[in-house]
Amino acid sequence: MVEPVICNPKKLKCGHIFCGECIDQSLRFKQWCPACGLVCGKITGDQPPGKMTVKQTQGFCTGYERDAKISITYEIFEGRQSECHPCPGKLYKGIMKTAYLPDNEQGRNICRMLRVAFERKLVFTIGSYRTTGQEGLITWNAIYHKTDNRPYTKFGYPDPTYLDSVTDELKRKGITLDDINPSDKLEGIITSD
Repeated sequence: MVEPVICNPKKLKCGHIFCGECIDQSLRFKQWCPACGLVCGKITGDQPPGKMTVKQTQGFCTGYERDAKISITYEIFEGRQSECHPCPGKLYKGIMKTAYLPDNEQGRNICRMLRVAFERKLVFTIGSYRTTGQEGLITWNAIYHKTDNRPYTKFGYPDPTYLDSVTDELKRKGITLDDINPSDKLEGIITSD
């Protein structure tokens, strides 16, 4: 059997080898390995401008009674859709959403990874609501958040799988513990243009 000849071979961090010119062209469109899907670059999104405010607050997330609570408030400003959105030039309304994490090591690391996701414009996008069919609205961009402070609700705690699930969602966007510094200050305001 004859092995295929690969011109200017290029090895990705996952170990797969491709023709250098071919993989460079592929990575210009999608920042992941075409064979296994591992993120091999920095993914950025089309999130409209806004700010993310992180505070450590009193109280707790149900199921994490020993830990205080982290409150993350996102404000996406109203504006006009850009060229990368579904209807360039069309107005969209701003939104404000608050999410909660337990203030423990895993929750703090997830909060820091969410900060990276926000800076890379991956938390929100402009799309349509599945429930109403309305278009041109700011929506979550496949990173699930717990937004209900009340216990035992669909978008609240307890949820023993949530912290692992959101970590996996962030990994699919190319964000892992390698992208954060666990000693960075947690509280603060981050803006995104």
